[in-house]
Amino acid sequence: MFRNRFLVLALVTSAVAGCASLSPVVTRNAVDDGAMQVAIHDDQGLIAQAQAVERASRELLLRSTMKGAALGAAAGCGLAAMSGGGSSKCITGALAGGAIGAVAGNAAGKAAIEKRVEIVDLSRIMPAMRSADGEMARLTADMPSVLKAQDAEIAALDKALAEGTVTMDAHAARLAEIRDTRRQLIDALSLTEKQARAARAALISAEDAGQDGLAWYVLRTRALETEAVSAREAITLL
Repeated sequence: MFRNRFLVLALVTSAVAGCASLSPVVTRNAVDDGAMQVAIHDDQGLIAQAQAVERASRELLLRSTMKGAALGAAAGCGLAAMSGGGSSKCITGALAGGAIGAVAGNAAGKAAIEKRVEIVDLSRIMPAMRSADGEMARLTADMPSVLKAQDAEIAALDKALAEGTVTMDAHAARLAEIRDTRRQLIDALSLTEKQARAARAALISAEDAGQDGLAWYVLRTRALETEAVSAREAITLL
């Protein structure tokens, strides 16, 4: 999807190298508008892909969470859950920590909440798992080439700034755009990691409650979590 960007930048770089008297380096001002628009379009496309992964992992968490897990987490979050203030982080944290029932703070409360546990429906989890896997596969296939092209663009901008063929404002503006793209990618992947971990915790709790056939789903949510971490760690914020 994004391979054209690197090709365009490479071609422009070669052309510029052969015509140094006209335009010494590829810059925001020196490169043609078409190449710059390809770069910006690819940045936006990659952000959209990362956000699609995050949404898919959120849906996976929703479908993997037992009724009792949600009730137990909400009970542990108290007023935060009631008011909506910070409830999402609180509930996700409670689920990821395996706090089903334990939030009650005593054996009687735990037993009462565990009675509300509803075994997860695998027919609902399977499509969510496939969606999350597919979105992650698309992101990890496209992201390296876009990051590589960004790095090449930054090197060209740095050279152009040193040679005075691009303004400091233009250089800073493009770097800010790239940095913002990468920050959004990191944020989406961090949420994906947390939601995959919480989904895995809910599935393990369902296993502990007596449901069979969850081993593959536990492994897949663990893999999704690992892939999110790996993708995130490949991104530098410059």
